[in-house]
Amino acid sequence: MSLTASSLKGIPISFASCSIGYKDEHTLPKKIAAIANAGFTGMELSFPDIQAFASLHLKEEVGEWDFEKLASVCKVIKAMTDAKKLEIMLLQPFANFEGWPKGSKERENAFKAAKGWISMMDASGCNTLQVSAIATNKG
Repeated sequence: MSLTASSLKGIPISFASCSIGYKDEHTLPKKIAAIANAGFTGMELSFPDIQAFASLHLKEEVGEWDFEKLASVCKVIKAMTDAKKLEIMLLQPFANFEGWPKGSKERENAFKAAKGWISMMDASGCNTLQVSAIATNKG
């Protein structure tokens, strides 16, 4: 299958939420509005933005492993992006997933985290996850 100009029309033009604004000043709702107002039709949603919005929205500190709360807030984020006609194209960055030895606690934690990220994907209506590996030195 080759790419054509018409085949590219169905791909949303997106912008990453982590690439706009300042941490304390520009909240996720402001970033979503700015991305939509700039004419983008999609966005990459970064984990720090999800976590910061979760803490703001729920009025409590939300930890990086509190996937139940993070997923519930992803539903709110999806409603905000839907209202602005933005598609959440990708969640990122799910880091340090690969490279852990079988049977290690790190590998077990990586798979627990993957399940949590998948729950956030489901809640946000996103079907793509950016996964990064760790570097291991096996000798």
